[in-house]
Amino acid sequence: MLAGLTLFFCAIFSWAFTFAELAAELVTGIAVGLSMALLLVPSRRSGIVLMYGLALSIPFCHFAMVIVGDQGIQWQHLFGSFLIFHLIVRILFGGKLRLAPATGWILAFVAATLISTFAFIDEPAEHVTEFAKSEIQYLYGVLLFFSISNINPKSKELIWFLKAMLIMSALVALFGIYQLPARFFGWPGGVVRLNNPSLSGEFQAHTALKDLTRAASIFSEPGYFGRFLVGSLALSLPIALHRPKFFGSPFLIWLIITIQAGGLIISSSMGAWYILANLTVVMFLVERVVEKVKLLTWLGIVSIFGIAILISIELVSGFPIIMTVTERIHGIIQYFKGDMSQLIAGESLVQRIETGKIALDVWKENPVIGVGVGSYTLISYRYGEYNPFGFAANSLVNTLAETGLVGLIALLGLSFSSLRGLWKIFSRTTIVNPEENPGIRELADLAFLARPFFYLLAVEVIYFHLGGFLMRPEVWFYFGIAGLIPLLYRRKIIEIKLNENKQL
Repeated sequence: MLAGLTLFFCAIFSWAFTFAELAAELVTGIAVGLSMALLLVPSRRSGIVLMYGLALSIPFCHFAMVIVGDQGIQWQHLFGSFLIFHLIVRILFGGKLRLAPATGWILAFVAATLISTFAFIDEPAEHVTEFAKSEIQYLYGVLLFFSISNINPKSKELIWFLKAMLIMSALVALFGIYQLPARFFGWPGGVVRLNNPSLSGEFQAHTALKDLTRAASIFSEPGYFGRFLVGSLALSLPIALHRPKFFGSPFLIWLIITIQAGGLIISSSMGAWYILANLTVVMFLVERVVEKVKLLTWLGIVSIFGIAILISIELVSGFPIIMTVTERIHGIIQYFKGDMSQLIAGESLVQRIETGKIALDVWKENPVIGVGVGSYTLISYRYGEYNPFGFAANSLVNTLAETGLVGLIALLGLSFSSLRGLWKIFSRTTIVNPEENPGIRELADLAFLARPFFYLLAVEVIYFHLGGFLMRPEVWFYFGIAGLIPLLYRRKIIEIKLNENKQL
């Protein structure tokens, strides 16, 4: 059913470029109607369904759906908002608010954004406007965190939840891969029919592959496509290493990984490849020797086949793919030699170094509480040239500039306490013969689930220094999962101990 729903969404979003308004209103109407119906019954199962909807909407989050008067709303905000309302309704009906382990840091981060209201800048009216928009987004994220961490699923339901996310990622990757031949040959489902740039001369080398592989019916740019697939690999790789029969046969999980890697390769997103390298390093530090060997073997095979695939695409299509990559590498080398003219505006990773320097200069104005949430864009122009990213493309220094040391400490505390909560579960849990006791089996499942979501959250935290947005709903979704699993684990341990005491 979930696979069918995913295919339906992919078809809708492909078709939506011709009938965008009608398709968006149709799909949105169905989602709103379903969510409103679930709100009338604020049960555990309805919360799980909404959480499923939020997770499965992540690939579609960059497609703005028209509702009325050309106003757009993102899938994640839609399902996330209903999940928040679901929590509020449950509390009103007598449900208790359970606090996840990282709650203190969450509240500290919100407090830091409130304190930054008192930061002094020259444009108070604009500051208040930007602050209001930013603070609402942070408040939304915090409520989303509480909403997810207060859902009470069983470990079996979380297992199916993880399976749904992996199936979704494979189907989205296939859809993105299909765009390559579909747009080149004009097959059905391709958003644009592209001509060979070597004949027309209208395409620049650095945009040719980007335009060719852009899965625009789901993502606004290949970078989002690539980063989504890296996050999916963070879930699937530890499963293949530790529970290869997750889908019944080891072949199926490795097939999903192969599809994810294929989509990542053709995304041609150097940022995503860089994050994959970081993921590999984290896994190499955590895993045992046997898993390290398997991981390095997989990475070597993917690298060899990836280069072969990109070269083959260039030979067949004529698009200068290798030139695209080599030009960007050349620009980075020239940057460190002191020449910034070779960088591709708005795309090179090293440009984040310059925006980071500007953010640090902004931070010096008010090092303790920052210059105010949302205020970086108002005053950063004083300290450097035009910023092609529109913000300090590094969430750590952006947070430092806007909320000062208080906000940065709270963000780091939230990140590492969340990672620590998951780490403690899967690294310290040793369970023998879980089949003999249903309670012990559920504990084993939770310990297993903590590992892939630890890697997923680690990827997101690493991405902060590459420009990850704290206002993105999926970031708070991952933090919510990081709070949910330790809560369930702790409750299950208490339940097992109570049962043992009763038997005594």
